[in-house]
Amino acid sequence: MILAVKEEILVKIITFVLLINIILMISLFSIIVEAAADSHVIFNKMDNAGDDYGPGTYNYPLNHIFKKEGHLFDLLSLTIYESEKHYSFEFKFTKLSDPWNSRFGFSLPLIEIYFDNKDGGADKLFQKGANISFSEDFKWDKYLKISGWWVRLFEPDDIGKDLYNLNENALIDPFAAKTAVVDKRENTIIMRIAKKELGLLDNSKFVLLIGSFDPFGFGHYRSVSDTPASWQLYDLSGRDIKKAPSVVDILVPDGKDQKKILSEGDLPVVPYLKLKPSMPVFKKLTAYYFTEKNLIIVFAFLFYLYLIYVFIKKYKV
Repeated sequence: MILAVKEEILVKIITFVLLINIILMISLFSIIVEAAADSHVIFNKMDNAGDDYGPGTYNYPLNHIFKKEGHLFDLLSLTIYESEKHYSFEFKFTKLSDPWNSRFGFSLPLIEIYFDNKDGGADKLFQKGANISFSEDFKWDKYLKISGWWVRLFEPDDIGKDLYNLNENALIDPFAAKTAVVDKRENTIIMRIAKKELGLLDNSKFVLLIGSFDPFGFGHYRSVSDTPASWQLYDLSGRDIKKAPSVVDILVPDGKDQKKILSEGDLPVVPYLKLKPSMPVFKKLTAYYFTEKNLIIVFAFLFYLYLIYVFIKKYKV
């Protein structure tokens, strides 16, 4: 009799614990799904590994900071996420290092993105440095520039303004992207910015350039030498260095070749990439919720419920 009572109490306790556990799991599941659904991918593209050599002939500076590590400017992929109020850019690199203790945790790469997201705009670079040009049908309206110390956002009207008194110790940076937040996770740089500041990117075009950051170089690009150098990129191919691009990696459309693009003539034309057109509301909501992460969460939750079912059936709770 006593054993039966104890067994009945134990069953009630286990049942109560299981119910509480299920309620907690459902609540946690709802929170996770809601958070995961906050953004969806609007662009994702891989880049060839090991191609941070510009037109195919650039070598790293001889200083040990560069030579010891290798592939410090090698972009592997770009993923762009959209949420209700923000865009997030995820730049994945082969390797990121921080020999100069930067604010964001990466000292060496320079990231530039030119956006053509509305009518009008500029058809030339914001300033000297990259030594490239744009397609005739590309006119940029916003120009995003990211280093390990700052994120700056420019418009065509800013061309020609005094930029050289800006440094990491300046009290006010008039070109700082006010809503930008940067996070480095291992070899990935994540930058989030408000839509109201960057502008809508629906059905837009963009050009992505990667350089070697030099605070004293034109446009903050490390220059290229025709002889081996400790602090310059160098190219021994015999090309005219004065007309050579300073970018070491670019993201190109399918079917295009970086080496060929950056080797063609003076100020080689870097082709743009396209973002997807804006989705209808229903499809956008679907994209929010039926992402890969969300589906993994759903299956994990269902598997957890199955384990509880097996436990109940086995022990007749």
